[in-house]
Amino acid sequence: MTPVETSLFWDLLSFRLLITPSLLLIIYYLGAVFLPILLFHFVKSTREAIGNKVFPRKGQLRESVSSKNKGITTLVVIVLFVAMELFWRMIFEFFIAYFQIHNALMSIS
Repeated sequence: MTPVETSLFWDLLSFRLLITPSLLLIIYYLGAVFLPILLFHFVKSTREAIGNKVFPRKGQLRESVSSKNKGITTLVVIVLFVAMELFWRMIFEFFIAYFQIHNALMSIS
């Protein structure tokens, strides 16, 4: 091994070099893609569960849903989507800021 490889390996083992900031970007983008899919499945399953309790006869839910209720549901889903994406972004901005502070402190010492 060359001294550069030994130093890199030792830095990883001694936690002087952190691999998390690189992984944060990957996890952020994966979450940004998969969270809306999870939201869609959550809304769908919640709607079906509520519909089966309130309207036990099959097809009765579709007959009773007016265009106003569909509009409200769509608006709620859009607001949930935007709030979820903003919250997801803010969490990762906090983590990245934390690691930037760590790097700044390590460069001072």
